[in-house]
Amino acid sequence: AIQILLQKRSAHSETLTTNSDVASELLVTIGELQVIKGYLDDLFVAYGKALPDGAVTEATLQSGKANVQIARLAINASIASVTLARSTLLASFTAQQIGGNTSSSVSGTLASADAQVKQALGAYRAAQSRLEKTIIRSPIPGTINSLSLHTGDYVGAFTQVAVISNNRALEIRSQVTEDDAKRITVGAHVTINQDIPGIVTQVPEAIDPTTKKIEVRVGLQDTNNRLVNGQSVRITLSKKDTSSSPSKNLTNGKEPQNTPLSIPISSLKLTPRGAYVFTRSASSTLVAISVKEGAILGDMIQIIEGLRGDEIIVVDARGLKEGMSVTVENK
Repeated sequence: AIQILLQKRSAHSETLTTNSDVASELLVTIGELQVIKGYLDDLFVAYGKALPDGAVTEATLQSGKANVQIARLAINASIASVTLARSTLLASFTAQQIGGNTSSSVSGTLASADAQVKQALGAYRAAQSRLEKTIIRSPIPGTINSLSLHTGDYVGAFTQVAVISNNRALEIRSQVTEDDAKRITVGAHVTINQDIPGIVTQVPEAIDPTTKKIEVRVGLQDTNNRLVNGQSVRITLSKKDTSSSPSKNLTNGKEPQNTPLSIPISSLKLTPRGAYVFTRSASSTLVAISVKEGAILGDMIQIIEGLRGDEIIVVDARGLKEGMSVTVENK
């Protein structure tokens, strides 16, 4: 619908002439930009609620969210630009009308009136700017869970005045030690308070210099849970996700079947037809195996489908093609 809207606007703009009602056209354009802005706002909210899974990684979600935010800033700038252009045009019309009703003998009065119009427009813009500074906007849509201010209170800079959250899309932040973080991977299943399912969405590779711990984030899979914002909870990592070695190079062929397989990222060959890894046939030629990739874990990547775990694969697939002859060198 937005594409059709833009195509119609582009075609209609080419038909405008000096006799067209440009002010009305600019007003219609502002309305169309507001439609696009509404779509981008909805899309930004959707990205905020999304959780990574086998098909979409956390990095993909964060990248999409950032791109949508850039688009929102661009569309807001466009709306402001078109609004300013229309206001300037209307002010020019007013000045011309004043000039048309004035005789040539009072050109000085016309110049004064024109200056007053511009001065009034400048004062109006300044008032708009001051009004914008009085409005506090939240970076996310949600519910006001806490408001510590009252009319007449004085507030210093960087003081927390309210808590706003999306209570139907909560996440859990847990501080863990470096050793514990080594046993946790993105996508691992957890249980909150013994009966609420969750999934690990972020495991940073850096330690917080203040707390000396790593902040792990857990997304909730059950939106009808009984948790409330700010509540302290107990998290239990599923037994199948507590392996002391969360990732594995498939070349050793000893990975348990109930643990996600992991291979070096360099072993994965990405093509327009999908992702592949290479193994060697009995005739010493490369054979491509189609796989479905999962989360990226440092320099490793999880393989969800396509491999059993006992294959011997090529560690570096760069520049290789199926059918190429290879020779194994023993070092």
